Amino acid sequence: MLRYVPLLFVLICVPLAAGLVPPNSFYGFRVGVALASEPDWYRINAIGGIVGILAGGVGFLVNRLIARSAIPEPEKPRRYLVVLVVVAMIIVVPISLLA
Repeated sequence: MLRYVPLLFVLICVPLAAGLVPPNSFYGFRVGVALASEPDWYRINAIGGIVGILAGGVGFLVNRLIARSAIPEPEKPRRYLVVLVVVAMIIVVPISLLA
């Protein structure tokens, strides 16, 4: 269900925030400054992971409020999608500014 997708962001970002993801070409925030050195990789990914955990958690809470609201059922998936886009932007924009 679309309303639970922000929790996926949380799950994906926990290993990044904990520094468990080594430099690679698949998983993590691969921006120029993060690829400059291994310490930079861990620092940028820790920042992105923390931001992702917070944004995903807040997004999930907002979606719970939407689910329990008086908003008509056909309108709720659109609202969940808006929350999802905002969560993704909150994660990506700060990291891209570091590049």
